Amino acid sequence: MPFPPKVPAFYILKNAKNQLDQVMADLLSFTSKVSLFALRFLDGLEILIFETR
Repeated sequence: MPFPPKVPAFYILKNAKNQLDQVMADLLSFTSKVSLFALRFLDGLEILIFETR
């Protein structure tokens, strides 16, 4: 048995939900960082292209 009987099911579910929320928050922050980096990279690339013409 993975959990002792004294631990209530709602506590286990709540804990799992908290972990899921944390994972989602981390994923969201990672995604926004990546998109921000991509935007900056594209801006830099655009400037580079216009400068070399």
